[in-house]
Amino acid sequence: MSTEDARPASRIIFRRQSALVPLTADQQRVIQAVYDVFRESGEWPVVDAIDRIADERWDLDSPPPLRTIPEDLAQFDRRVLRDDTGIRLRVRAISLCDDADDDLALFIRTVRWLAERERAFRPSSPHQAEQARVTSEQLASDLAAEGRQVDSLALRKLWVLAEVERLSWGGSFNINGDPGRWEMNLRRDIRPFRRVETLEDFLEVRNRIDELAAEEMRRAYGAVDVATLSQPHTTSTPTDDRRYVFIAMPFGESWSQAVRDLIESACERVHGEGMPLRWERADEIDKPGRITAQILDSLSTADVVIADITSANANVIYEVGYAEGNGIPLVLLSQEPEASPFDLKDIRQIEYKPDELDAARGKLARQLNSALDTDATEP
Repeated sequence: MSTEDARPASRIIFRRQSALVPLTADQQRVIQAVYDVFRESGEWPVVDAIDRIADERWDLDSPPPLRTIPEDLAQFDRRVLRDDTGIRLRVRAISLCDDADDDLALFIRTVRWLAERERAFRPSSPHQAEQARVTSEQLASDLAAEGRQVDSLALRKLWVLAEVERLSWGGSFNINGDPGRWEMNLRRDIRPFRRVETLEDFLEVRNRIDELAAEEMRRAYGAVDVATLSQPHTTSTPTDDRRYVFIAMPFGESWSQAVRDLIESACERVHGEGMPLRWERADEIDKPGRITAQILDSLSTADVVIADITSANANVIYEVGYAEGNGIPLVLLSQEPEASPFDLKDIRQIEYKPDELDAARGKLARQLNSALDTDATEP
């Protein structure tokens, strides 16, 4: 029996269903190197560490195969691959790795638990939206009742994978200095995962949700005339050392273009004061590929996220939650801060009126400077 035939059936089936382009041996080696670090530490490695591991094990220069790994397998900004760029694997990629069965089995059970918890959640009031929240202690207790003992490292990895697979949006991590203690806000669209029993079940549901989200984004992007946007600041090279600002906001509102111009002017001001920047909104990503994967790549490498949370647009709120959960500095704009989702009300917001944007321009530049931790000052 071959090595591959000896693997569990779920691994074999997935290997046939993976990326549209078969992985090369070097791509698989790089993915294995990333997973090995994650398995032992619960943290994603940076390019420098991956390259050193690949060189030691296989005499391999890792950046070339790393850049060509399909977007549905790994999240990182392929345009700006620096030594300190973190590489995050999707569960699809982890299923291709050796010694991953225990992590995958625990993750699938946890996915089902999270979906069951979200479905059972009841808001305190029918007049206000609330998100279900769960804790690592609750999960550990329920797993212990099933005879599964999980340590701090396992709980840390579950938090990280839930965030990568978009099962959560924000929460609290590393509570009291323990990386295995967390509180997690659950996304409502995880309910379909409550019946998953295998890796294939999970991937089937994940693909279906991704396709629905991509279709929603395509409809939103259709309202934007991308050809009219000036994008010289978005052109990047592997040696690009500019700080990256990701813009999260609704696209099709009557005020969207004016607010986009406001953010552009604030970025230009900070850029002109000596802090090299590049910035873009999701619809300005001009390379082919899966929209959702590209957005996650961009978010995961952003130095700052500027987000307009007016009307609590679902996509924007997810992007904000992703940034908050990963410790990415946020600069929030809103026409009605008092109407913000509960978990965002305690984050400072720049209030503005669509017909009085000049009043917000200076505040936005100052907060962007502060978020980037620069010495530039507002004139």
